[in-house]
Amino acid sequence: MKDIGRPFVAFLDLGLQRSTNGARVFAAMKGAVDGGIHIPHNEKIFPRKKEVKKGGKPAKGGKKEEDGPAPLALRERLFGNHVQLYMDMLNKKSKDAYNAQFRKWDLCLKAAKVTKVEELYKKVFAEIRKKPERNAMVVKEQKKVKRDSKNVSIITNGKHTYRGDVRLNNQQRKDRVAEKIRKFIEERKKAMSKKK
Repeated sequence: MKDIGRPFVAFLDLGLQRSTNGARVFAAMKGAVDGGIHIPHNEKIFPRKKEVKKGGKPAKGGKKEEDGPAPLALRERLFGNHVQLYMDMLNKKSKDAYNAQFRKWDLCLKAAKVTKVEELYKKVFAEIRKKPERNAMVVKEQKKVKRDSKNVSIITNGKHTYRGDVRLNNQQRKDRVAEKIRKFIEERKKAMSKKK
């Protein structure tokens, strides 16, 4: 039986990105998959939570690569905990550097009346779930454009005039090709009759 919710398959194009386990491009793909797009993949490519000893080396008996993704590692990324860790570290190290990089984040956190990035994300996700359709304030109305009556390729948008070719439909393209062929044949006939 066909999967009704997934009418087509999308494939991830890595471009020049290296396909290493836990790469950011796979985190973006995970978001697309969670959003409902069918992208064939293996769970091993997602980031893993590694237990670390004091010396900085992975602890024995930690997660193996075959075990699949650690849900906590993905959760930390989705809720911006890695950003919060960096913010806290930079705030302790240098107030000037922190303000230069995270001043707008602080304003956003204060406006939302939260103290952590994770709390902000939870609040945003809850608001999106309440009203998932696009906000009318976000969708801008397009200005009405007028095409010139003599030349349909000329568009007038308010006080500006520019060129914007009209897209032809399939039948118009076929007719255009047939007309070019007809003209070519007529010109060949005329040229052949002149030679005789």
